[in-house]
Amino acid sequence: MSNIRIKAQIKRAVKIIGSTLGPNGKLVSITTNNPNTNKAETILTKDGYKVSQSLTDQSAGANFVRQVCKRQVREVGDGTTSVAVLLAHLIDYDLKDLYVLQSLEGELEKFLKNIAKTKINYDTLFNLAMVSSNGDKKISHAVAEVVARNGKDGHYIVEEREQDGITAEQIKGYVLDAGYSNQAFVNTKTGVEMVNPVVLVKEYLTLSDIAPVASEAMKAGRPFICIGQCDEQALASLVQNHINGVGQFCNITPSLIGAKRADLTADLSIIAPLITKVHVTKRMATFEYSANAETKQLVEAIKNEEKTLSGAEKAWCKERLARLESKIAKIYVGAETSAQMVELKDRLEDAILAVIQAYDGYVPGAGQALEAFSPTKHKVWHVIRKAVNVKNVSANVIEPINLVLQTYKTAVEQAILIKRTHYAI
Repeated sequence: MSNIRIKAQIKRAVKIIGSTLGPNGKLVSITTNNPNTNKAETILTKDGYKVSQSLTDQSAGANFVRQVCKRQVREVGDGTTSVAVLLAHLIDYDLKDLYVLQSLEGELEKFLKNIAKTKINYDTLFNLAMVSSNGDKKISHAVAEVVARNGKDGHYIVEEREQDGITAEQIKGYVLDAGYSNQAFVNTKTGVEMVNPVVLVKEYLTLSDIAPVASEAMKAGRPFICIGQCDEQALASLVQNHINGVGQFCNITPSLIGAKRADLTADLSIIAPLITKVHVTKRMATFEYSANAETKQLVEAIKNEEKTLSGAEKAWCKERLARLESKIAKIYVGAETSAQMVELKDRLEDAILAVIQAYDGYVPGAGQALEAFSPTKHKVWHVIRKAVNVKNVSANVIEPINLVLQTYKTAVEQAILIKRTHYAI
């Protein structure tokens, strides 16, 4: 395949993806088939990754761009539009010049670390969210508010609602992403409320597990709640006794399976004797408790374990910590149509990700940082300034060091790969 042809294919694909770049990025319309209704559905988004994976162009150049965006998401989680735009500029240069740029990666890392002195506060987080959300003040306020309170180790839940708008709520206590297993347990307008309950935690529960503990709870005049998967006989007994007014009962079945359920059961078993209040809705349970020496030891143990892990296992440890330290917040989002809901959630989730990463070290603007970094007068350096110039980037943009580095590294490496594979150099 000729140089000119594959360049044209890459640039054609990047032109569409790149239109979403920065705070002034445009929304792209994507039409997909809804499997539930078997009808075409149009969504609007400025998520570069979603746009890249929705391209109908199946040419070799477009496929290269898709793969670059996939790698960026897999290794960093953000920056797909930037890496695509940078790649489109890099392929115009000779292989030997690309090797020079590759050799500058270490110098760029030193430069970024030297200027990463931005203080993380509400204003910093709000400004970053403004860029990621395409200038949406409601999204930016909600995200900055909860992240400023809970930090990078917080757990953030985005939940749809019928009412239009965006609101944030800080959850007090240990949160479980599971609700009551039977409507009969509901005792208030908002769900199940219990004060000073007896709590039984076990992965799988039978009537013989439940009966003696529930009996002790009734004798003491306390409500009883069990957390775990009940067999049919055990659940039926709880429901019938609750309906008959024998006592106040409830069951919650965690949705997690395997090792995660085992971890959850172990954590809840430690806090169970300390729980003072329970609130359970159809989808979520919150347990208020007072930490003691044992729970603090558990938190430290999970933190130590987290240091040895990476990827999904590390993320799970962070989620466990967020639950135990009450660093959980919910952001409710509502829109008039399903298409608007998808677009709004896209921008909200992008903003959450970008703001959380602020704690890993940020510099004033990825474009500004790369433009300021010029340790060489090599002729190829202007490609970086051209690709990430600041004309569409707010002075308030805050970008993570790792994002800048990985975007740079991925784009250069993929440009080298393309030229070595498909070009006659």
